[in-house]
Amino acid sequence: MKNCLLFLSVFYSTFAFSQSRNLNPDNLRTHAYDLKVKTLPPPELKLPFASIKIIDSRPDTSIIGFRRRSEFSPNTFKKITLTNGVRQGIEDFYNQYYQQNFTPNGKVLLISIRKLWINFYPEDISPTQKRENAMRSVQDVHARFEYYIGAENEYVPLQRTDTVFQLHPAAKESIKEDEDELPFFCFSLENMVENVAYDYLKEAEAKKKMSLQDVYAYNSHAMNLPILKEPMKTGVYLTLDEFRRNEPSIKVFKAVNVLRRRINEIRDEKDNLIRHYFAYFDGKDLCIFSPAFLNSATASRNHLNAFRVQNSFQFFQFYLVTHATSQPIDIGNKGAVSVVIPRTDASWVPRHLDLDTGEIY
Repeated sequence: MKNCLLFLSVFYSTFAFSQSRNLNPDNLRTHAYDLKVKTLPPPELKLPFASIKIIDSRPDTSIIGFRRRSEFSPNTFKKITLTNGVRQGIEDFYNQYYQQNFTPNGKVLLISIRKLWINFYPEDISPTQKRENAMRSVQDVHARFEYYIGAENEYVPLQRTDTVFQLHPAAKESIKEDEDELPFFCFSLENMVENVAYDYLKEAEAKKKMSLQDVYAYNSHAMNLPILKEPMKTGVYLTLDEFRRNEPSIKVFKAVNVLRRRINEIRDEKDNLIRHYFAYFDGKDLCIFSPAFLNSATASRNHLNAFRVQNSFQFFQFYLVTHATSQPIDIGNKGAVSVVIPRTDASWVPRHLDLDTGEIY
């Protein structure tokens, strides 16, 4: 029986590994959420403008993350978007939520969203990636906003904010996250407006004015990367910078499949093992890398087929999710006691590559 279970376990891992090559997160179903306004901020909160306008300057403007479709189906996920689209959904939320806090002076707070992503699986980030806050989190919201203020098509830069909001287990119950709503995401959006340094508004308004087209042009430079503008070159990209510049250091290479460990070893034309690299493109498939999950003692890496979605790159990453379940155990005359039993599920989780930082979330 033990041998049978062992065979099934190995078969599942091998099958999942081989199938991952054909998984494209862009083919997942999409779920559109409404950002619901349940309570309004206190009237004492005064914002020095009459409305908020949103520009979505992200590489992929279609979604804001991935989410498990069902707690009982660990390998099924959905793409997260907003009703009427991300840009319009956030703009509508802001203008409804702050309706009693605006100042009727004709001014507009213009927000260019450069990064906005909900990561429901932050605690399994690769150890090779650095995080400013290493505290355990059950959900991260990555946000980078650039703020402008003005009226009649004349805007001035006000502030830039790049941050990560983290939902920790102790606060999870108070947020009451469920399948149909995104309360922590709404909390993050509110903080992105209320924590702007409006005290420096007068100094900002003395700067050179920009038209709306100027703002669009300035924020579009994030997409002016060779990897997004040119045909991808065949080779091994050792670093994120090489990938962004579309200049692989190693032009000739081969991928050697090591069946025993179910990984690909990448070797150069002299058959030297390339131990540390960011990605490779063989002329057909683009592969982003993460540490091999079957043998972490080696520096060889397991490849993850990536797909371009608009101007972003997405893929599935294999990882193990450990759940702690409590079950009553009968101990005779003393009654029952609760015993915590860990359970581990294997999943291929959809991921997104941040081209600015190289982070995966």
